[in-house]
Amino acid sequence: MQKIILIVDDLLMIHRIIGQILTDAGYKVLKAENGKKGYEMTMTWKPDLVIMDIEMPVMNGIEATKMIKSAPAISHIPVVILISLGSEEDRENAKKAGADYFLNKPISKDSLLETVKNILHKEKYDINAYITDKISDTVENTDDTGSTAEHKIRRFYPIASPENEMGIFCISRTNNTIDMAEAEINLLVGSINEIVQREIEINQMSNEIIELSEQINFLFNFATQTTGINKIHAFCIAAIETVSKKNISRSGFSYS
Repeated sequence: MQKIILIVDDLLMIHRIIGQILTDAGYKVLKAENGKKGYEMTMTWKPDLVIMDIEMPVMNGIEATKMIKSAPAISHIPVVILISLGSEEDRENAKKAGADYFLNKPISKDSLLETVKNILHKEKYDINAYITDKISDTVENTDDTGSTAEHKIRRFYPIASPENEMGIFCISRTNNTIDMAEAEINLLVGSINEIVQREIEINQMSNEIIELSEQINFLFNFATQTTGINKIHAFCIAAIETVSKKNISRSGFSYS
């Protein structure tokens, strides 16, 4: 599955250089021009990796990183900060905001690709640790710790197990897939219920038609026996008299 990398930088040149290197390496590249847009795109796309500059208009990279790491749905996504050599204060602030890795400027092709490859390879196997932490948080914040922990483990472990190829997918995408599947199932169930209801209605109509047919046959036989089918006028009068003498309902005939 093609990995998605989001580049957050206000410089078009950085977008072009880094974007081209990563695209040529087989990654899908998304671009945002400031921290606010980067945070919004991270929430929407759930990329596998975010490469973030610090100095940007609207919202800087440190604030955007802090927002990403504070949002449960995307906090597991690794953030790489682009930093100039000697900017120790920026490095410390980025660490406090939750930055996972750093890339020194100017960026070389080899260091970029090696860093990205190592991060994504590491994240594939760190997913179990992420799930364990989430389960621990759930257990600590619930009264029914045993059943909750067991439920979480049974739900997530088959997905995250290193022996399972599905382990390479991030939890947020798996949950989105589950939600979509549940919605489709609910829609299908609703359609099936509607079909069953229509079938019941059709069966009811069929029973009514059969009952009406039996009533018509009864009238026809009675009138024929009374007057003979060749005497049309008398036949009609006999049929009318038969109807007037009998109460015809869905449950059958009964004499008045």
